[in-house]
Parts: sequence; C-alpha cells; structure tokens
Amino acid sequence: MFAAGEAVAVAVSGGADSVALLYVLRELAPRLGIVLSVIHLNHKLRGAESDADQEFVGALAERLKLPFRTESAEIRELALSSGDNLEQAARHFRYQWFTQLISSGAAAKVAVGHTLSDQAETVLLRLLRGSGSAGLSAIRPVRDDGVVRPLLDVSREQVEDFLRTIKAEWREDSTNADLSLDRNRLRHQLMPQLRHEWNPNLPAVLARTAQWARDEEAYWSQVLSETVPRLLRRDHGEAVEFSVTELNKLPVALARRILRQAVMMTRGDLRDVDWDHIERLRDLAAARRGTGAVHLPGLDALRSFDIMRLRSGADEGGSPDFSVALQPPQVVAIPGGSTMIVLELAPGIAERSGSEGEYNNRRAETLDWERVPKPLRLRNWRPGDHYRPVGRSSARKLKVLFQQSRTPVWKRKGWPVLVGPASGCGSGEVPPADERISEVVVWARAFGVAAEFEPGAATRCFLRISEIDREDSEFNRTDWV
Repeated sequence: MFAAGEAVAVAVSGGADSVALLYVLRELAPRLGIVLSVIHLNHKLRGAESDADQEFVGALAERLKLPFRTESAEIRELALSSGDNLEQAARHFRYQWFTQLISSGAAAKVAVGHTLSDQAETVLLRLLRGSGSAGLSAIRPVRDDGVVRPLLDVSREQVEDFLRTIKAEWREDSTNADLSLDRNRLRHQLMPQLRHEWNPNLPAVLARTAQWARDEEAYWSQVLSETVPRLLRRDHGEAVEFSVTELNKLPVALARRILRQAVMMTRGDLRDVDWDHIERLRDLAAARRGTGAVHLPGLDALRSFDIMRLRSGADEGGSPDFSVALQPPQVVAIPGGSTMIVLELAPGIAERSGSEGEYNNRRAETLDWERVPKPLRLRNWRPGDHYRPVGRSSARKLKVLFQQSRTPVWKRKGWPVLVGPASGCGSGEVPPADERISEVVVWARAFGVAAEFEPGAATRCFLRISEIDREDSEFNRTDWV
C-alpha cells in the first residue's frame, strides 16, 4: 500500500474515521518510511459547521506538526450544474482533487478513512439496488489512481474505541443523522435491525462478500483482456462495433461483461447503466431480425445485419454529405472518414479492371480514361444511384448492392462514388458542386467500375482508382492537388 519515501496526504474530514487514520499513520510513519501531510476539503454545505470542521482539522495538523493543505468547493452549485445529487457531486470533486494532488507531485498517495463498516454498508446498498459482482466489489483497498484505504479491515466501533483510548477528539457531521439520505437510513435503521434479528456479524460477512467479488472481478479482467481486443473494435470517432454472431457464441456471463465493456469504451463510464440496459443489448444481439436500435443513457446501439454499433449521444455517426470536383491526377480525402481516394493517369498495356489488381502494393481498379464521362466528381452515395458493375448482367441500385453485401446502414452515408455527366464524354469546365445535373456512376467503393467504361485492348490511357489510409506516407506529398 505504501512504499518507503512516499509522500502520503491523509484526507481528514474531522470525523472519527479520518482522525483515527491520521493518528495511526503518524505512529507508523517512521517505521514505514513515509512522509505525511494533512488535507481537508470544505464542501461549504453546512455553513459555520463546515468552517468549524476546517478549523478543527487545521489545528490538529498544527498540533501534530504536519503540513496542512485545504480546498473548498461550492458543492451545491456543482450538483445543480452537473445534475448529480449532493453526495455524488461532493465525491466527484473530492476524488478529482485527490487526483490533481497526485498528478502535480504534491503526494504519491492519498489515504482516506473508509472502514469495514463503510464497506459493509456499500455492499448492502448496492445489493439492494441490483448491482452485479462488479458493484459488489464495492470499496477497493488500493485504487489505480493512488487513493488508498488503510482502515478497510477495521470497524467503526473499533475506530471510536481507539480514539477514546488515546483521548483524541473528533467532530460529528450533523448530516449523518439525516434519515432522508439512503445511506443514513441503512446505517441507523436497516443494518442494526439485520444485525439484531439475523446476523450480529453481518458487517464482516458483507465485507467478505466484497473481497469475493473483487477476486471474481480480477479473474474476469484477465478474461476480458484476452477477449475484448478480438471482439470489440473502434470505428473512427467514439463508436464501438462488434459481431453479434461472435457475441452470441460466448457464455452469457462473458457476453454481459463484453457488453458492459463496450458501453464503457463508448461512454467512458457505466453510470446509470443497469441490468435491464445490458439485457436489452443482449436481446438486440440475439434477435432474428438483422436491424434494430436500443437507446441507453448516453448512447445509442444500432444493429445492421451481423454488426452492432454503439455510439455516444454526441456522435451522430456516419460521414457528412460531400461532393468534390476532380481533375486527375489527384488525391482526395473523404470527409468524415479515415481514407483517401487516389486517382492516377497511366498509359500502357491494358489490364482487366474486374480483377481488383494491385498497383504499387495497393488495391487498384481501372477505367478507360478516354471513354469516361467528364468532368468527374467524387461524392457520397445518394438514394437512387445505380449502375452495372463489371461482372453483372444488369444495372443494380447501390441500395440493393449494400443489402447483398450486408453493408451496415451507418457505413452507407459517406460511401464514395465517382460520377460523371450522363450526357456522355466531354472535357468542359467543371460545374459548381451544387449544380443539379443528371449523373452516371462510373465507380463505387467495393463494387468496382462500371462495365461500360471497362478498359479494353484498345485502351490508350487508364484512370487508376485506389483507396488508401490517410496515414500512408507515400501520399503525404505536396505535389498532389
């Protein structure tokens, strides 16, 4: 929990738990080789009482000859702006401050005074709210961010007995008696009743449940570290995609955890996401129909064919409409995407476009440049677009090709196509991007070039089309238009 030489900031509210923690660590500090300081957060919730707590802790730090640092926050205002309740807002600010202290180098660890009694109450509260084993793991002795709880195996009764033995004073927070708060009702009413009528050792039993749940979570973390990279993938932006077929092959327990991880990757947290939400995602994945949507707090889940896509509420998905005039040779970045379309003109021996040949180690397709209608334009697919790709006996709507190729609906909006004027070949001026003209599709991503513009034995100039990643250094050049 501590390493020799570490600076440890002890978070002291003035209550019995944190005061006891300070006295214990002050006694152990020489043996542990740690350097202590005292920190206090004034939540400004109880007026003069909050200020008196701050003065008490400051005086205690001075008496113990320890450095003292304080911070204050208008928690009530923070709660109103964030939508949190007061307890949540206070906790968020408190741990944000702890993290800042650690990241700034003011402390290597922050020690807080949670006890076995706090642990038991947290387990019971989460159990009543329907938490799974991740929630039941409750308060962790050591957090990844450097916050530690040295008293987690000590009950509140033991803490108070210790303080009386050393004749130390502490302060009582008047809000701890407010029975309108869930935790206070559980602490003062439900827990005593359960201990009296069911099990006097209940706090220890619940604390063992937390340890059991933590061990379970450690195992599942290892399983997830092996499964998540194989199953979940990020689309550009914050969206997360996965195969429902692969998900449905997994044991139910693992599938639920994969879905929780997908939500976490999309939103950054699991706040307000409960059992029912995860089950709705499982139902969508298991449905026989290949389309559907589920709306969860802070995100949308869309299914198309075999793929499910989770996106945050701020991520509308897909690419914007675009239309770009072309004058090859040219490289055009697809708006909203991660690729570029490369257009090159090349004389030489005819090559068959339908073979999806390779050119300079990248996938390339070719058109007969002299027969292609001009001027060309690169734009996204639009409803009604149709053409006859090489190898097809008749024209097809791109919508039908999408369905046949099982292309998810969210990938279609920014799907690139090359079009030219339907009036035929020409080399006139490039019209404005918004000019309404009748167009013919000469190429579409994945479906290839149009059959009527396929190169032949008499082709004298080829238009080579390839799509590459934007990071391809070969095309990060200043001589491309």
